[in-house]
Amino acid sequence: MKTAIALIHEIESAGGQLAVAGDKIRVTAAAPLAENLMTELRAQKPEVMLLVRGWDAETARRIEWFLHTEPPSEPFQLYDHVTIIAPARWWQAIRRDIPPMDYRDNLRYDKKGGVKIGRC
Repeated sequence: MKTAIALIHEIESAGGQLAVAGDKIRVTAAAPLAENLMTELRAQKPEVMLLVRGWDAETARRIEWFLHTEPPSEPFQLYDHVTIIAPARWWQAIRRDIPPMDYRDNLRYDKKGGVKIGRC
């Protein structure tokens, strides 16, 4: 599977443009994009949305890592004088701060030929 950054580049190279509106990604292109690109876009929707929304690449990489990583099982030191004693609860709190974007199962075309992913 490609990284979200590589997927966006491939979609744009194929003539597609991406935009985010709420919890949806809008894809516009002069011709329909290859189904494998759309399948990967559905699978990576949260990561793509972070980049398209305007997160800088470093922040997007950190969020992408965080979304795909399980919390440590033991307490850990975050930085000097700050220890996370309940990593699972801390992980949940951080995940709540990331906007919900996991609506991968719904895909349909709008009247102009764009694709809406998410709750349409």
